[in-house]
Amino acid sequence: MFWRNNRPEISLLQYDVAHITFSVRNGKALLRPCVIHDPDSDAGIHTLSWHGSPLIRFYTEAWCPTCAEFVYAGFSNDDEGAAQFLSSLAEWNQPGVGLNEAFTALTPLFSLFADGYYRLEERELYPTDGNGHFFWAVGNEKQPNPATTGQWIADVDYHYQSGEPCFLLPGQPPSRFNPQRAG
Repeated sequence: MFWRNNRPEISLLQYDVAHITFSVRNGKALLRPCVIHDPDSDAGIHTLSWHGSPLIRFYTEAWCPTCAEFVYAGFSNDDEGAAQFLSSLAEWNQPGVGLNEAFTALTPLFSLFADGYYRLEERELYPTDGNGHFFWAVGNEKQPNPATTGQWIADVDYHYQSGEPCFLLPGQPPSRFNPQRAG
């Protein structure tokens, strides 16, 4: 068996005010999005996986781009993995920095991606699950989540569909959560 001894290479390909396009070569593929098929139904489960363990799962039975999905955490039996990932986030993600500084700070995180091309962008998102709960409050049971619906815009001259889940990196620890702001 051959072991890959090459160090991960993160290359900035394009930078503008809105986004950064970069590539990963010799990535470790430890943090990646994937789709798992539920053996008990025709459902697909979108996940963000860390070392093969799902961090969060988006479960849909309808394959409908504008229907709410079920969301639940993936660390139900892996408290050690959860602690390792969450402590790493504190090092990688610092609030109040620009996109270029964020790219530099997140480079160790990007080395955990699989080889490929990626885009880092700053977006305005609602950090709640659509039910008034902050996204850290996701439990291990499937619950309907209105915030998971994709966008569907159809016009005579324009058609747009977005159905991929957006994964948020928290800029502050859960202890800073204010329920009044999430409601």
